[in-house]
Amino acid sequence: MEKEGDKMPSSEAMRSALIGPFSLILHYSGFDLRVSLCGRRNSRSRATAGTILFATIAILFLIRMVLVFTSFTPVLSYAWADSNIVIFMALHSFVSLVALARWTTKGVFDRIYAELRAIKRLHS
Repeated sequence: MEKEGDKMPSSEAMRSALIGPFSLILHYSGFDLRVSLCGRRNSRSRATAGTILFATIAILFLIRMVLVFTSFTPVLSYAWADSNIVIFMALHSFVSLVALARWTTKGVFDRIYAELRAIKRLHS
């Protein structure tokens, strides 16, 4: 039995309820690939533009990582330790970029929110 208030909200409302104000940042950052060549293709030009923007950002992240990897410094020096920290942050940010793009492409936020609503409905 479904109650009147159990209607599923829109995808934007679900995302906003789950990740809060970061949903706006995600939407305008270029990492939201719901409407891309990988996700839904409602608007072909927007899908292409979103995919190109994401690919450009990912390539820039990779270039940054490679440039830091190629710094030649003596082992166990301060510059070596500093470059290792920067390499870790660049690698972490690249992996996070890919994970966030994959999550938005596959609709993970919507599924998580739907499961949380189902659990809430069972408890009430």
